[in-house]
Amino acid sequence: VYGVAVAGILAVAGGAIASEFSNDPALLSIATTYLWIVPISYGFMGMVNISSGCLNSLAKPMPAMAIGLSKSVFVQLPCAYAGAALWGINGVFAGMAASTVLVAGLAYVLAKRASAQDIAPTKPQLRPITSP
Repeated sequence: VYGVAVAGILAVAGGAIASEFSNDPALLSIATTYLWIVPISYGFMGMVNISSGCLNSLAKPMPAMAIGLSKSVFVQLPCAYAGAALWGINGVFAGMAASTVLVAGLAYVLAKRASAQDIAPTKPQLRPITSP
């Protein structure tokens, strides 16, 4: 809900926010486009962060690191590059958003598997009752 609200606010007010930093029309156009496209993925970035935190709390830092590394190197760069080749600067922004959505799916699956393994029911160990 928070991600959707922030994305909506930035989509509506992106031009006004960008104009506070520059009056250059080219820069305003790029910043406004960025604030229209990329915030769509903010909710998914929350999923990535929560999943990484979950994995770290389950003493599984390697999958959490894999999520971060995959987002920044193995998914975001190729998506941004492909987007740039297809649609220019708007494609870079779309690639950034798409990579966040893809990595959120990966993060969810990894966290779900890890938590299912650690929370699996175990047979309680019963001790015989002894009289004092």
